[in-house]
Amino acid sequence: MKSIRSYIQNAHKVAILTHQSPDGDAMGSSLAMYHYIQSFEKTAQVIVPNAFPDFLAWMPGAETVLLYDTQKAQADTYLEGADLVICTDFNDPKRIGALGDKMLSITCPKVMIDHHLYPSDFADFIVSVPEASSTCELVYEVLSTLNFQLSTPIAQCLYTGLMTDTGNFSYNSNRPQIYPMIASLIEAGVDKDAIYNAVFNQYSVDRIKLVGYCLYHKMRVFPEHHAALIYLNRTFNVVGGYIGNSDRLSAEEMKENFLAKGHEIACHGFEHTAPGMLRPFEGIQEYLNDRLCLEATLGRIIRGLAYPNSGITYLGNGADYENIRGYIKDLGFMYARSLAGDNNRFRLPSDWYN
Repeated sequence: MKSIRSYIQNAHKVAILTHQSPDGDAMGSSLAMYHYIQSFEKTAQVIVPNAFPDFLAWMPGAETVLLYDTQKAQADTYLEGADLVICTDFNDPKRIGALGDKMLSITCPKVMIDHHLYPSDFADFIVSVPEASSTCELVYEVLSTLNFQLSTPIAQCLYTGLMTDTGNFSYNSNRPQIYPMIASLIEAGVDKDAIYNAVFNQYSVDRIKLVGYCLYHKMRVFPEHHAALIYLNRTFNVVGGYIGNSDRLSAEEMKENFLAKGHEIACHGFEHTAPGMLRPFEGIQEYLNDRLCLEATLGRIIRGLAYPNSGITYLGNGADYENIRGYIKDLGFMYARSLAGDNNRFRLPSDWYN
């Protein structure tokens, strides 16, 4: 691990990235690296593509994490000044969406630590072990070669990733080296029962309601196979101006594969243009045309909208959110979804147009 040591020693401002909709291993591995870098009085910042679940908000350092979908300007500024990027728990820039495009545009060295199959070669230094239980296992091994001080915050972060990526050690956890790691993490101050309770037993009211709905309305039991299936309907967002293109689904295919199976079709702009980039009369035209096109083509009333591209994240040409919200509502849409949704939080939105 001489190379990774030199990368860290030579860096002064480090960006740590992890994958979209971060889970326990993503947050654990990135925050463990954050605390390690901080221990040398270097500057470190974890940046994630979008929100992480509430049940991980207790993790040491979670309050410092930047969300790229809602704090893009601040994150971009930090990335542009970084002299090292550490990528944890993902092995392809596509897994971090727009954040990946930004990462590839900067020229500083990049280190990847990950346990998924088929890594791409975007990084200058790669630690990739698909047999590992988790990226946190690999981060532990990497840090162990660097003679690090195992603090309680680092130990808590690493234990969270080990625990969540193995279902509390009920699968993918037969590698013997995992268990001496766990012992050392507990010795460093981890209360494994408290972490389990924080992650697995802290459900919001909205999540409990969703689980109840799924069990009561969406579960199909197949006793002959000793199995049950729980499913939720999906919403497919369609760009009206693309219907009929040779590389797109036809109207009949959408009816057969989406509508006939109980799924929803919603608008996505007639020409896939973000409302924040349109003058008000152009925005009205864009989304009215899309709705009329879909309703005429599919024979259904369309009530939903997903803002295309940057949506309402960036505003120009005299656009402002209240104006957009007003004309979208006046056009008969019951809701409009933006890029900055409360992912993984199981809540009903406080504003149905944002």
